[in-house]
Amino acid sequence: MESPNVPEILQWARESGIKAKPNDTTFYLGRERIIISDGERKPGTRPRARRRRAPPHGPVAQKLFVVMSRNARSATEFFGIPPNRVVELGGKVEK
Repeated sequence: MESPNVPEILQWARESGIKAKPNDTTFYLGRERIIISDGERKPGTRPRARRRRAPPHGPVAQKLFVVMSRNARSATEFFGIPPNRVVELGGKVEK
């Protein structure tokens, strides 16, 4: 399986005439943290719309998905980006 390597791509871009300095480049990454809600409404939040049908997967599958998501490799590591050049923006997603 091929893995993208952003520093190599930047080197290729410089050789092609694009002005990209690796020490002046900042990478912005999005990050989500998935949490399973207990169904109770938190103060200051809107009530959820009612679902018309049952979810296609049970609570065990949801918990397994959350664990797999937390154990996944970070985007910084996957893309080969130097950690000191990364700004991560994230949020929580309630499931």
